Amino acid sequence: MSNYDPRVLIRILNILEEEFQRFTQTSSDTLEESEYTQRCAQERINQALRWSAIISNQVQSDLETIREVETEVNRLLSQCIAAVDTAHETIVAVGEIEAKAEATLNNWKGELLRALEWQSRAEARLKMATQVYEQARMRLSSANNALRNAEISLNQCRSNPERKNCNSEQMACNNAQSAVRVAQEEVYKAEREVNDAERELERATS
Repeated sequence: MSNYDPRVLIRILNILEEEFQRFTQTSSDTLEESEYTQRCAQERINQALRWSAIISNQVQSDLETIREVETEVNRLLSQCIAAVDTAHETIVAVGEIEAKAEATLNNWKGELLRALEWQSRAEARLKMATQVYEQARMRLSSANNALRNAEISLNQCRSNPERKNCNSEQMACNNAQSAVRVAQEEVYKAEREVNDAERELERATS
């Protein structure tokens, strides 16, 4: 026979059974909590993986966008550099054209001044030539009148029977003829000068 009291053994067994049940319950609760925690962790991991994939795709898309933007920026920068170069070339060309235009303008101003001076001289020449021509015509008219008077005197002397010598009248007539020829030559020269002056004025104003 055993020295142990059965009642004591029953209490011990009951205690052990309760402890085992508590251990079992605790183990079950712990297992469930561990499984829940694992499920939550897995869900978070899956969510993190999804977010990581989304972010990775977004980053890849942003990188492609950045490369496209960089390409466009480089293209625009090249265009800007080319535009600046063209602007500098245009400025230089405009400066050259402006300098040539100014030189041409100054040249034409000089030409205009010389033309106006030429026109003024031509007008003065024509005015003077006209005056000389009118004076020559007046002298010719006077010379012709003097010649007619000398011829009348000579004819009267020749027709006067009392006159034996008409040398003075003849000499006066000869002198009057010479004066007429001189006056005619002066008129001819003056008329030619008028014509030349008119042609010069025409060239100066054309």
